[in-house]
Amino acid sequence: MDTTNIYINLIDDFLHYRITASEFEMSFIRQRRQDLNDKNNYNNALEELFFDIDAFCSDPELIEEEDLTEEELRRSCMRTLSDLKSDGKG
Repeated sequence: MDTTNIYINLIDDFLHYRITASEFEMSFIRQRRQDLNDKNNYNNALEELFFDIDAFCSDPELIEEEDLTEEELRRSCMRTLSDLKSDGKG
């Protein structure tokens, strides 16, 4: 089952500030885990975004130099969204 539109909607919600970065992070990871368990929807763009989400730190007091900021995560989401839509899946 192709769940690409779920990711497109989730990314869109984050980019349009309908959900917070923390909500996006939790929702994305939950969906990705489900897809991987079901062997659904392997996509290089989603894998790259997963790694960026993993590098993201939502707590400013805990952020380290190598962590992504929310702005950097948003840029990664924009690239991923563009990739997903250019693949003809959005």
